[in-house]
Amino acid sequence: MNIAIIAKITHPIAEPFAGGLESFTHMIAQAYHAQGHNVTLYAHRDSDKQFKVISFNDPKAFRSLQSQQYEADEYLSIVKDISTKKFDIIHNNSTSPIPLVWGARANVPVVTTLHTPPYTALKAAVSLASYSGNLKFVAVSKSLLKHWKPFIHSDISVIHNGIDLTKWQTSKRHDPYLFWYGRIVHNKGLDIAIDLAHQSQLPLYFAGPISDQSYYDTHIGPKLTSHEHYLGHLTHAEINQYLGKATALVNSGRWEEPFGLSTVEAMASGTPVIGFDRGALREVTAQKGGIVAKGTNVPSLHEALTLVKTLPKSAIVDQSKAFSVERMTKQYLDYFEEIA
Repeated sequence: MNIAIIAKITHPIAEPFAGGLESFTHMIAQAYHAQGHNVTLYAHRDSDKQFKVISFNDPKAFRSLQSQQYEADEYLSIVKDISTKKFDIIHNNSTSPIPLVWGARANVPVVTTLHTPPYTALKAAVSLASYSGNLKFVAVSKSLLKHWKPFIHSDISVIHNGIDLTKWQTSKRHDPYLFWYGRIVHNKGLDIAIDLAHQSQLPLYFAGPISDQSYYDTHIGPKLTSHEHYLGHLTHAEINQYLGKATALVNSGRWEEPFGLSTVEAMASGTPVIGFDRGALREVTAQKGGIVAKGTNVPSLHEALTLVKTLPKSAIVDQSKAFSVERMTKQYLDYFEEIA
């Protein structure tokens, strides 16, 4: 098949990834190509050069005061370019309403993977455009499906995210420290993980891009002691060096995490996950790969931490196998064949 992938264009689809959405897009593009399909990636021009990348605006535009206008112009250029070419399927992974509005009347099926909970701009576009039979929707978890179902006037499939399990190696031992990684923003709750580290008297290693400098300066910097260590923005290989040896991965988010690739990456490394009962955490761990806290505060996380030793490493790793990139790719390609 000739597949066009529309990415979120504000960050490169390349390591170190800005977040889970960029990681997913890179992984699925690689997987389609490995299966022999022709892939065109509409993305930030600094994306991985192994792909055929099409981009229109200077990346510096997305960091300007007019970034929203440049982003809209970029997506308008993307759908205009797609309209001039022959694709069998458009796999939309953006969070922009423009591909949806265009896709409602496009001459090629548009499959949109929903990666975020409903928010105003995207929710409105989905609600209006989903009357079109040309648009298909995939949610990355059953949890996310429940949030989107009231706004979509057609069926929604669920295809769980997957990872390349071979890239995440287990360690023979767990050292006494906690690990946290992701975008450093308020809703990801790094400050909560630091409070947990203080209460449990365990060191905390954390990594990820500082996406909100004000949040970091106000809520993170003042909390740091000699026992908390910021590692910077790491590649997957670098993350695995710390993740595989950690006592636990802390999932301390304040939002309804749609899936949580880091949860599967931790389980594939044999490291248990502790976190709040939000989003897809319970669905992904299935109480085999981690401990879901009873509450949404630091004491409940601490209680969950005391229970992680009850989880056998073999069971943790086995749970990750339900989320392989091979399984995910087959489900997408089977779905594409069905509707193309």
